[in-house]
Amino acid sequence: EAETVEAAEGDIADYDGTLVHMNSEEAKGLEPVQDARFPDVKMESGCLRLRSVVQVYQWEESVSEEKKKDSLGGGETTVK
Repeated sequence: EAETVEAAEGDIADYDGTLVHMNSEEAKGLEPVQDARFPDVKMESGCLRLRSVVQVYQWEESVSEEKKKDSLGGGETTVK
């Protein structure tokens, strides 16, 4: 949930790491903000900073095979 912050507040260190809503017209973005990696996402005005945090996970899979001789018929069975 976002915390509402008045722009006139001097010490805003208590809000580090918190989603905030600036309740003032003193701080406003004037230029469009866009990330080249996401061309469909663009803020035309009012955005001060665009930040993205990405975490990537990779699934690692291992496969082993074992061949066994059948006790009947002399054939082979492959077990994965």
